[in-house]
Formats: sequence, structure tokens, C-alpha cells
Amino acid sequence: MKEKKIFITTPAGEAIFPYLHTPDNGFDQNGDGKYSVSLLMDPEVPTHAKLIEQIENIGRTKVGDDAHLPIRDEKDRDGDITGKKLVKFSSKYKPKLLDIHKKPLADDDTVIGRGSIIRIAAKVNVYKNVAGKSGVNLYLNVVQVIELAEPFFGFIDDEPEEEALFEDVSSPTEVQTSLDIEGEIPF
Repeated sequence: MKEKKIFITTPAGEAIFPYLHTPDNGFDQNGDGKYSVSLLMDPEVPTHAKLIEQIENIGRTKVGDDAHLPIRDEKDRDGDITGKKLVKFSSKYKPKLLDIHKKPLADDDTVIGRGSIIRIAAKVNVYKNVAGKSGVNLYLNVVQVIELAEPFFGFIDDEPEEEALFEDVSSPTEVQTSLDIEGEIPF
């Protein structure tokens, strides 16, 4: 008897590393990439905790306690665990993208940026391979955009203003030249 397919719908969460408009090819620019996104979940929020528990239970009951799960700890810039979780979803097929009213996004070129608030409908895939690895994957089906954040391709917001980068230098003699460094090359 064929096992029943399992589908889940997430609560709203923050999109981290979204590749929903184009696939992520990683370092292989000629390869077949995957559409993917990690959803930031806070275990202190009851609906987020319920989703995390649901995925862990599927892994435990279908595979066992040592199942590989698509859940990992979020870490800050210093590598410290924040207490929040990242739940990863992926697919080799582009997911349907919907707006807050569950209508297809008006602009097919809309790029969902990091920080967008989204919900995801996904298929749960339980796997056991010949190498002895087993776990759970979450395949993207539909992504609903609740609040769109524009993609960010630049410097962080707290960079100094352009004028501050070019402060007035009172005289060119204050600038150290390579001759002032006692014969050492400055690089």
C-alpha cells in the first residue's frame, strides 16, 4: 500500500536566503539549481513552535531519532546561537508565488528579498537512501507573500555617507608616500 503524502502549511515567517525567482546554482553556474528559502521561526511563538514540533515528529516517527531534518539553529554574526530556528524548503521546480490575497503575483519579475514575510505550502518528503542516510525534505509548492522586502545587493545601511568618506585633507604633505616608509613597499 502506497504511503499517504504529507503536506504542511507554515505560519508567516521571515524569508532568509530566498531563491524563489531564479534557482540557486551554488558554485556550479552550469548545473541545475534549486529554488529554495529558509524560514526564520521563533520557538517562543506558539504557531512557529507547532511547525517545528510537527517536522520533528514526522522525522522521528517515519525515520527514527537520528533523522536528518531541514531545521537548524540560527546564528548571529559572531556565530552565537540566537534561539531561533531556520527551516529550509527547496525544489527543482519554481514554486507558485501568490500575493497576500492568494492571487498570483501581478509582476512575474517580482523578486522576493531577504526579510520578506511569507507563508509556504510544502510537501514533506521522507527519504532513506542506499548510503544509509535518512531524513526529511520539505519541497516548495506555493509561497504566499504577506509583506514584500526588496532584494538587497549592496552595503549595509550603517555605512558612512559618501561625503564622510572624502573628508577635507588640509595639505598633501600629511599623506604618507611610499618614500616615507623607510624603503618598505606598503603592500
